[in-house]
Amino acid sequence: MRLQKLQQIETISRRYHRQTSPASWTAALIILLSSASLGGVFLTQPVHASTPTTVAPSSAAPTLTTSAATSSAPAVTSSAPVPASATAATSNPAVATASASPSVTSATTTSTASLSAPTASAVSATAVKSTAASSSVTSTVQVTVTNPTSSAVSGSTSDSLATSSAPSSATSLSTSAMAAAADSTSAAIAAMPDTTVVTFGDSGIQQAVQTGVGVTGDVTLGDIRNYKGTSLAIGNDNTPLTVTGTLAGMQYLQCLPTKATISFVTAYNTPKVDLTPLIKDRFSDFSLMDHDLGQVDLTPLTLINPATIDELQLVGSSQDGGNDDYLTNPDGMTNAQLAQLGPWLTAMDATGTLYSINLDDNSLTDFAPLANFTKGTYLVAIGQRTDAQVPATNFVIGQPGNFTAIPLTGMQGEDLTSHYQDTFDGTATPTDGTTNTTLTPITLVSGHTFNIAAAYPAASGSQWFEYGFHGMFPFTGDPANYININYPNGTTFRYDTTVYQPANWQTAPSVTVQFVNNTTGQALKAPTTLDGTTIGQKFDLTDLTTPATDYLFDQTRSSLPTGTYTQDPQTLTFRFDPRAVGTVTVNYLSTTGQALAPAETFRDYVGDTVDTTPQTFSGYTTTTLPDDVTVTTTPTSVDYQYVPDTLQRTVVYLDTTTGKTLQTTTLSGPYLSESPYSPVVPISEYLATGYQLVADPFPSDGQIFETPTPTGTYTIELSHVLRPLTPGSTDLPSDADLQKTVTDTTSYQTTTGQSLAPATTQTVTFDRLGELDEVTGQITYGPWIATGFTSFKAVTAPTISGYQATSPATSAVNTVAATSPDVTSTITYRPTSTNTTGGQPTNPATSVATAVAPTKLAHGTPQTTATASTTSTPRTHLTTSQPTRSTTTTAQPASPQPAAKLTTPSRIRPATSAAQPTTALPQTSEQRPTTLIGWLLLAGTGLLAAAGRLFRRHPAHK
Repeated sequence: MRLQKLQQIETISRRYHRQTSPASWTAALIILLSSASLGGVFLTQPVHASTPTTVAPSSAAPTLTTSAATSSAPAVTSSAPVPASATAATSNPAVATASASPSVTSATTTSTASLSAPTASAVSATAVKSTAASSSVTSTVQVTVTNPTSSAVSGSTSDSLATSSAPSSATSLSTSAMAAAADSTSAAIAAMPDTTVVTFGDSGIQQAVQTGVGVTGDVTLGDIRNYKGTSLAIGNDNTPLTVTGTLAGMQYLQCLPTKATISFVTAYNTPKVDLTPLIKDRFSDFSLMDHDLGQVDLTPLTLINPATIDELQLVGSSQDGGNDDYLTNPDGMTNAQLAQLGPWLTAMDATGTLYSINLDDNSLTDFAPLANFTKGTYLVAIGQRTDAQVPATNFVIGQPGNFTAIPLTGMQGEDLTSHYQDTFDGTATPTDGTTNTTLTPITLVSGHTFNIAAAYPAASGSQWFEYGFHGMFPFTGDPANYININYPNGTTFRYDTTVYQPANWQTAPSVTVQFVNNTTGQALKAPTTLDGTTIGQKFDLTDLTTPATDYLFDQTRSSLPTGTYTQDPQTLTFRFDPRAVGTVTVNYLSTTGQALAPAETFRDYVGDTVDTTPQTFSGYTTTTLPDDVTVTTTPTSVDYQYVPDTLQRTVVYLDTTTGKTLQTTTLSGPYLSESPYSPVVPISEYLATGYQLVADPFPSDGQIFETPTPTGTYTIELSHVLRPLTPGSTDLPSDADLQKTVTDTTSYQTTTGQSLAPATTQTVTFDRLGELDEVTGQITYGPWIATGFTSFKAVTAPTISGYQATSPATSAVNTVAATSPDVTSTITYRPTSTNTTGGQPTNPATSVATAVAPTKLAHGTPQTTATASTTSTPRTHLTTSQPTRSTTTTAQPASPQPAAKLTTPSRIRPATSAAQPTTALPQTSEQRPTTLIGWLLLAGTGLLAAAGRLFRRHPAHK
């Protein structure tokens, strides 16, 4: 282990302060409720066999189908009933009998349930079952438990407890999703019986757990839950366990007693490591060694409880105690990963039990994420290697050169870049990391700039150079060879690194000269390269400024012909004009004298005419056009003057609701001038009249003339505010029409117009929505919508004593619309020949109904009913009583009118020739067989009437 290297310098006394956190009462309550829920489900499961038999775990992974996805991974098999969240049971003998003996495979039922979508894994947990010799039926239940994963599978979801595939940044689950999945897994595991067999995804881990819990066969949850020790070892500092499988199954170790922790010291030969099964486990030592640690998704580590960890090792090497990765591994943990782990490591430090952190053989340069450490911790990060992704630095082999170093940041955010020490001197290259005699010092110039006295490639023919520290290894104990800081909080930080940075290697310093014709821009001849001897050597290339007698060297626009050689290759440009005697300078000026472009100087022979042409500038117009100029021996100037163009801008206020232009304002001004106009006031005025602003492209700074286009339009869009109106609104306009009622009124009158009974009323109410235009005040209405039934029932003429209706009922109105008029109906009655009582309704002396109420009134309108009255007087004495009526919506007559009487059947003789009953009325003390039947019929009639009233109060929608 890398920690062994540190122990060659100083003895590290390990502190095993295990702090067992008391179980949260909320967690206990959740587990108790979950167990109760599962128990309730267990009581409802069918019994498939009276005598269970032993079912050995299948050696081949049975296929599991869940509601989320399909997996070929082994499931968790339990003899317990299916949990409440399980999907429908599937009868599939082939699944359950993959490894069963022939004697128990004749009738096997397997119930499969998915608690949630699990991840790809090769882990199963099988409940141990008892065996009865006489049993021929095996009843098993497979329960797939979710384990959090950081890997997303395209096209399907794998239903197993862990995944062996390496997560990538594009497919990693969020931390919250991992935590939720881990919680779900914990709840499922807590519900499993002690007899559940746990199989691990790595044989080494399987053997370590077997050894730890003291079993040679299957490991069950009971073995884990009843573990008697305080630390379960999986690998150790002297011999880390190399994991060749997956970590699936580790999630079951969360069931260890709270006083027990895991000493987890493992190494890996692949970056495809899924750490999610470790999330709920408790560790004392946690060591992860992987050469490609920079590609491992370390997100699950942030969800591991840091409270019990006193030693942490995240090493970018898979070799125990080896030196091959020391200062040579560019694939270790990155700064981004350390920043991700920073809060977790800080929380670990805050416990006060953390003794050491080992981050050897990684690619770390920034330790600022650990700035919040407050407790004393020993942090060692030696053997770092970084391949800098920066532009190449130019060097001359064997000569001095400066470079900008990659920043180093300490644990408190301090800049440690100045601590870089050495680089290779080019005489030899260390191969085994045991000697550093070929390193030579580098010198800090300023900031992050260093000087190498004699620069050499990191290796022969490479395009890199190397710098860093002499190194802590091989443990000479000299703190000058590495960073060794003791912070005030008691933390010790030890660090060394090697940086490989791109370089452009030259054999000599050089200067290249280009020769350019100013007139054509073409090269006058091929470039010339001159090599120097040493950096800092002077050069003078004045003789190259006269390539031909017919050209004049343009000293103003050319590079200086003298200088010194540098570590960067230099390129000089010499410009030439056809030789001339005189010059003409052309200036391009605004009316204020501002130069719109650099002046141009023309050289030509004396006597020749220089034909100058004004340049074109957007937004400007030339006012003067000088004549052609003849070259003289005296320099001549020509000035072109330009005035800014007058630009026009139009501001349009557009009503987007009507498409009409509300207002147009035209603005004008010189190019690049600022307009004082602002649309704020007009907009606010429109807003006050019911408009709302849709778009305002007008610049707030008034810079509307900054582009040279002659014209332009700014359209400020305004729309009408449309306020919705509903029948229940409290601020409706006075003219709002959002509700209408259509009424059906039925009256009961004699032929002379006398009202015999209160009118029956039916109503249909319609509502509609509206929209108020705040600008115009107009209201736009939606369609009328009935609030209930849209029809009027036919009203049956009630029986009134002494009268006979001329029609049996009114006509029904099947369709009532909001535009329908009110309906008024009258049922006319004429007196019968025996009516001599003035039309007062009477009740018979016997138990018979005195009136029939109108049937099937409109929704919300109760029927008008008459109740029967019963007397006990002798049949020869006839008495009457006023019937009781129950009404809700009635119309009263204009003046009080006597009501028609209802008479006993024996006294009423209708005008028709209908036959009269010959049976005598029953006497008070007379016993007849039909009396009971009559009472039963009367009770049934009462029940029907009550049901009718209930139906009218709560009618069903059609």
